[in-house]
Amino acid sequence: PDSQVRMAAVEALTGIGGESSADWMLVALGDPDPRIRRTAVEALGEIGGYTAKLLLQQSVLDADESVREAAQQMLAEPGFAEPEVR
Repeated sequence: PDSQVRMAAVEALTGIGGESSADWMLVALGDPDPRIRRTAVEALGEIGGYTAKLLLQQSVLDADESVREAAQQMLAEPGFAEPEVR
């Protein structure tokens, strides 16, 4: 699918939310288009949860600077800044 279709899929998953959406964001984080990866990172920030936090931590190492910056910004948000208690 073209990048507009992939972007729409990421945006739709954001609207659904929950851990299952975070799992699907893993696919978007592997997309060749950095705009889609950045949108997925921003979506993970909205979705929240343990899986989202792990994926955001991995995204800090992305090849694209805008993706890395977005991941760092999301991880600095109050819901992600505290240590995870399990």
